[in-house]
Amino acid sequence: MSETLIKASVSEKLKRTRINMQNASAPDITGRILGNFHADCKMRVPSGEADIYLCSGRGTYAGQRFIMKYYRRNEAVKPEVIETLQNLQSPCVAPIVGFGEYEGHQYAVLPFYENPSLAEVLAGGERFSENELRGFIIPSVIAGLKALHDAGILHKDIKPGNLIPDDACQHVVLIDFGISSAAGKNTLLVTDTGMTPAYAAPEALQGIFHKETDYYALGITVFELFTGFTPFQNPGLSPEEIAKLAAFSKIEFPADFPPRLKNLVLGLTYKDLSRRNEDDNPNRRWGYNEVRRWLYGEDAPVPGENDEEEPKQKFLPYKFSGVFYQTPESLVKALLKDPASGIREVGRGILTHHFSLFAPDLERISREAEESLQKNSAAVSCHQVFYRLMYRLAPELKVIICGGREFGSLTELGAAAVTSAVSENAGFVSSLRLLQNSFLEFYAESILKSAAAAAILKKVSQQISQEERSDFEAA
Repeated sequence: MSETLIKASVSEKLKRTRINMQNASAPDITGRILGNFHADCKMRVPSGEADIYLCSGRGTYAGQRFIMKYYRRNEAVKPEVIETLQNLQSPCVAPIVGFGEYEGHQYAVLPFYENPSLAEVLAGGERFSENELRGFIIPSVIAGLKALHDAGILHKDIKPGNLIPDDACQHVVLIDFGISSAAGKNTLLVTDTGMTPAYAAPEALQGIFHKETDYYALGITVFELFTGFTPFQNPGLSPEEIAKLAAFSKIEFPADFPPRLKNLVLGLTYKDLSRRNEDDNPNRRWGYNEVRRWLYGEDAPVPGENDEEEPKQKFLPYKFSGVFYQTPESLVKALLKDPASGIREVGRGILTHHFSLFAPDLERISREAEESLQKNSAAVSCHQVFYRLMYRLAPELKVIICGGREFGSLTELGAAAVTSAVSENAGFVSSLRLLQNSFLEFYAESILKSAAAAAILKKVSQQISQEERSDFEAA
């Protein structure tokens, strides 16, 4: 099918959708002049972050129509993103025509496009063929992403609603940069903002974004544009639950899904990021170069299908209690200092999901612990499973953590036990008793590898149990 015919078929779908588009005016900043733009009317366009206005230009922009996003929350758009976008020259990225602040809220002005977004086209019952995706939509999207990424910008919300054909139907344009971030020369960005859950890559659930995160969203978008629904769409689940399901589950493809298009989606949504910086490694999530080769008809290997060697374990930052931890040891120490929260983290599968992104062996032992916790809710048993998992995740760790405090040896712990008993520090003594019942013998035998210490602790444990000592007497 020729490029002209492809664009003609897409254009026809846009026309059919445009018939059902409705605009409505409402009082707010309607009639106000902000910079060189007059807010003509408020549009009935779904947007979770801003009110959308149809504007007319003044001065050098006279005779032109624009869209103004008037953001509801303060500092919604990062100034460095706006500055970069204003200097960006790409037909596949919507330019920022104007930017400012009015009554404490930011506004951004973009060109008005006559055509509906691809999400509106889908809502109208249309679907896009493999030829339309390959010949028109995907080339534009990756060109736009390359321009953004080369400028140090991560879009962070690629989805059909943020893709709109220009008026001549020559390109698909990336719009909506409300949550975009400037990564500068960094390829990885840790942030608390996120993308739409249905399109979010597994690492985005941990607040980690990089170039490949945008390409994961493209993979989900391609699937939806062809089928009309996202891979894990389920009306019974919340968006966040769907995102978590997607992190664990494989995409199920309809029987009529084209094989080469399926390879593209699988390449874009590959979850293992341990090799993301190895450009020549076939077992990495697809990005610009791989998609470009796919567009040219090359048969690139689908990542993960021929992965015979163990993936390299490069620890990805993990967010726990609002803090990002950069190494397994620092994370394990944080979890051990708050065992109640740590047990919940394991039992709910959050830790398992994180390791599934880059470390299959750690994922396996974490999943075993997760399943054990779900089968047994007794406090001692839960702590036993938790402590043993922690020291398997950080096998070089030798310190003991009790009551939020770190001890270098059993001798140090014993001294603290006596001091706490004398001073009647009930909190520490209670933590010690639970540690003694669930972990200390294992620590002495398996971590210190001291049969003598293990024998002493076992004997003491038996004496305490037989004589029903109080917590203070046990300490």
